[in-house]
Amino acid sequence: MKETTTSGPVTHINPQRAMIAVAVEGNGFTIIELIGDEVEIGDALSWTESMPLGGGKVYSNHQRRWLDVYFQNHAVNPDQLRQQLLYE
Repeated sequence: MKETTTSGPVTHINPQRAMIAVAVEGNGFTIIELIGDEVEIGDALSWTESMPLGGGKVYSNHQRRWLDVYFQNHAVNPDQLRQQLLYE
C-alpha cells in the first residue's frame, strides 16, 4: 500500500500562540500548533496522513528534519483563519 503524503507551504503564523496555517492544494488550510520549533512563511511542510489530528510530526523541507506538532484542524476556509490561529 502506498503511503499518503500531504504537503503545502506555511502561509500564516501566529508567533504568540505557535500556530501556523499550511495551504493544502484543493483542501483549504491545515492548522498546526508547533511544539518547540519555528518555521517561516513559505517553508514547505509535509506529513504522511491526509487529515491527522492530535500529536504528530511534519517534515520541514527547509530545515530538512522532522518537527513535533499538534494538528488542530483541516480544510479550513480562508475566512476562518484568524479564528483558527487564535488571534485575539
